[in-house]
Amino acid sequence: MRNSSNLFATRQGIDNFTKDREVPPQSLRELVDGKYLREIPTDPLTGKKDWVPHFGTVVLDKGRTTFGIDDVDSRSEHNGW
Repeated sequence: MRNSSNLFATRQGIDNFTKDREVPPQSLRELVDGKYLREIPTDPLTGKKDWVPHFGTVVLDKGRTTFGIDDVDSRSEHNGW
């Protein structure tokens, strides 16, 4: 995976994990352990596997909410995504 596809794949892994398990992941390692990602992808802006997980309230079905990772961002100061 390269460039923005790394970000897309990670976000898709978070969404799929949350839908399947009805709870968001609490770490990016959970996505790998649960086979939602083969590995934590490299951030193309930093060249490292150093994504910053964003934690927030996630709305599940029927208005239920829970707390966990809902997105990731680059650690780079030049983050234009």
